[in-house]
Amino acid sequence: MEISKAVNIAVGCVMASSLDMNEKREVIESLRKFERQLEEANEDRAILAEVINTSNYADELNNEYERLKALCED
Repeated sequence: MEISKAVNIAVGCVMASSLDMNEKREVIESLRKFERQLEEANEDRAILAEVINTSNYADELNNEYERLKALCED
């Protein structure tokens, strides 16, 4: 389930609760803050995955270079 969908469901539950409006507002603000933090963490993970993939590709290229270099030296 997407983060925003889960938070929206939680917000709906808060709105339907018997909490007073100030409490509802506080809880919803906390939920939205949590949502932003999770989305930022997901973005950070995506960037890290891209860096790792690039690093793995660079390693593969280096290995191929070393293999070809060894063939030329023989």
